[in-house]
Order: sequence, then C-alpha cells, then structure tokens
Amino acid sequence: MAAAPQTHILIIADTAVIAKRIRRLLERVHSASYTSVAADKAKEVILASDFHLVVLVDLLSHNPNPLSLLFNIQKHINVIAFDSLAEANARQVASQISNAQLNLVSVLPLPCPNARLQSVMERMTDDLQAGKLGQTPRSVGEIEAAIAQGLIIPWYQPKISTLTAELTGFEALARWQEANGDIIHPSTFITVAENHSIIHILTRQILTDVITQLRDWWVDGHEWQISVNASVDDLESDDFVTWLGDSIERAGIPGSALIIEVTESRVSKNFAVLLYNLTQLKKMGIGLAIDDFGTGYASLQQLNRMPFTELKIDQSFVTGAHLDKDKRVILENSVSIGHGLGLEVVAEGIETGEDWWHVRKCGVDIGQGWFIGRPMAASNVLNWVKDWETRAEYFVDPPTLTSQLKRWLSSWIRH
Repeated sequence: MAAAPQTHILIIADTAVIAKRIRRLLERVHSASYTSVAADKAKEVILASDFHLVVLVDLLSHNPNPLSLLFNIQKHINVIAFDSLAEANARQVASQISNAQLNLVSVLPLPCPNARLQSVMERMTDDLQAGKLGQTPRSVGEIEAAIAQGLIIPWYQPKISTLTAELTGFEALARWQEANGDIIHPSTFITVAENHSIIHILTRQILTDVITQLRDWWVDGHEWQISVNASVDDLESDDFVTWLGDSIERAGIPGSALIIEVTESRVSKNFAVLLYNLTQLKKMGIGLAIDDFGTGYASLQQLNRMPFTELKIDQSFVTGAHLDKDKRVILENSVSIGHGLGLEVVAEGIETGEDWWHVRKCGVDIGQGWFIGRPMAASNVLNWVKDWETRAEYFVDPPTLTSQLKRWLSSWIRH
C-alpha cells in the first residue's frame, strides 16, 4: 500500500501560548505536521499554506474571527473546534462553522478526555486519507468495472447488545479495495452509483456476498444477523423482493438472518410501492431498519405506517451526546419514539467509553461504533470475536477501581 500523505493541521487560538498548548495536546495522540498561531496572525498563515484540518480554540472569542477568511480561501476544509464552554456554546459554534461552508468534524470540550480526542483524530485521519487526499469521485465506468472485478466487497462492523454486551451481528459496509491494498473511500462511488442508476448492481453484489458469508457463518454455528443498506431506488424496483427471497432460499438461511437498512435521507418516488415491498420483506422474516434517523425526510406518520423492526439513531446525535444538551434531548426522544413504536433501537457513532455508558443509560438496545469495533474484512471477524469475548464483561458494569484492577490482573495472567 502506498504511504499515506502527511496531514497538515493549523491551530488557531486567541494567543500563541494557548495555540501551542493545544498543539502539545494533539501531538500526544496524533502524528501530523502542526502549525500553531494566534488569531491576529492567522491571515498570513492561511494565505501562505494549504491545510487538511483547522483547529479553532474558543471560536466565539476570536478577534478577528477567521471563518470568513477560511470561507474565501479554503472553503469546505475540515474543522475541529475546542470550546471551554462546549455544552453551552456547541450549537452556536457549529452554526457559525456551517454557515462558513466548512466541514465540522467535532466540537470538543476543554479540557477534553484523551480517549475522545484520540477517537476523533483517528476518524478524521482515516476519512482524509481514504477520501479527501487526492481522491475524486469515480466515473460510472470505473464503478461498473470495479463491481465486475469483485473489488467492491462488504466489510463488517459489530453490533453489540447494550444490556448484555453480547454480539448480535454486524452491519455490512461497501469497501472498494484495489489490488495494491489501497481503499477507495465510499464517498467517491456510492453517490455516483445512486445518481446514475447503477446502485441496483452494487446493492445486489454486496447482498450476494453477504448472503454467502452468512451461509458459511451459520453452518459453523455463528447465527448472527447482518444489516445491509439498500437504497429507496432498490426497494421500489419490481423484482428486488423476489430476487432477495430466491437468494436467501438458495443459501439455506432464514430471512431473520438479514436486516435491510433504509436510509432516511432519500425521498421515496412511489411510497405505495415502497410500503408494499417492505411489507413483503417483513413477511419473509427479514428485519427492516430505518437508518440515519433524525437526518432525513421521514415523518412520524410514515414511520408509524411502515413495517420497520429497528430504528438506527444517526451518529451525529450519539457521539459526545453526554457533553451536548441538544444531542441528549434528540437521543433520548429518539429512543422513546422507537420503543413506543415497538422497535429495537440502535445507536451508531459510539466512539468512547463515555458514549457507551450514556447510550446504555438512555435505554438504547444495540450499540455500534469505533469504540466497539471498526469495520473489518470478513477474514478478520472471528479473531475480533475472540478478542471481544475477553473484554465484553467490562461493558456491562460502569468501570470502578475494582473492575479496572480485575481487568489488569486478568490481562497480566494471560500474558
């Protein structure tokens, strides 16, 4: 695999001293090329160099405010904002950054828990290296060729019961892996596939691979459920239900082994057909999840009419919710709505231990996120499961000094 380009990060704070302090904080968790500067000196630095990420410290107190300058020179750049009053200021900070057409990665508190900071930096770096450093949207022809060559395959991200910490299954996520090992970021091909009517080909290829993998796992006694994203376009096609039913029957697995996730951000062109097809899938025992809940177009009336079995709360309302009052309100009410409709509630975007304990306290049924496990190739799943089984007990009770000592002794004995 080719070496990943180095990430260039600019830190802007009220004073050079504070900027350097944040720089030292970041350097402890993430290797990159850093430039730190006081707000009144930021203009010449921004004009002189390009950056992959800008870190803003206490943005609301900056004078001059650097957002207009970034808007004019480095529009759409990624931004992390630190704020000493993050819980009170998060919404205003996020609004200002969004209005400047910049890509907000996260609003973080000061002081910031080390695990939270490290998680945010790792996710940001992965996204940059996979999708924003020299990668451009793929053409329709390139995507069709990649599907035909078997380069776009499912990777699997674990889903865990928040009550028992038991593995319930995985979500299958499309990953394009070149022959040299390079990963092509989904943002460069999923939207293109949706906009040029080849999403049907991609969805069926991923589903075919997933069903084959499910058959192998079930034969070996691993009766997991796998969730697969399907677009509204797929679910409104004439033969999708028949094709999927035949595929499951040939594989010899029950429909309950599969969950179809419907993203809320896509508008239905024919709601009656969509509703009918979803109903047929449910009759086959297939689970149905409303994905990215809270970010799209679904009304509560539609949610009530459609035969969903699972509600997935979007990560934007989960990650760091324990620090953000507005996120907490949305998260807690989403859980209430889901349970009120008899749905299992899944929280995406669990990136830290604090996220895990918070969603558990809120009554979420299933958790998913980097804190639990990242997406992985099928060949890595069984090893991950063995490792998880050694750690799962520590996800049931909040950590105490006794439990931490027990964990350390257990690790010491094993080694």
